[in-house]
Amino acid sequence: MVKLSILLSLLLLSLPLSAQEATTQEATTLFEERSVVYTGGEYENKTFGYRLLKPETIEEGNEVPPN
Repeated sequence: MVKLSILLSLLLLSLPLSAQEATTQEATTLFEERSVVYTGGEYENKTFGYRLLKPETIEEGNEVPPN
């Protein structure tokens, strides 16, 4: 009985972690992967990667980002 209780407890504890992992994977698909090559200071032709989150739609006449 104790082993069953421990097993169920571990199973319940793992649920939020898998949900968080799925949310993280979904979030990364929203961001566009980009990079920029920079030369200056100690860097020479160094590529820096970043992700950009664009608005789903941009209505004509609206500023992005809104002021």
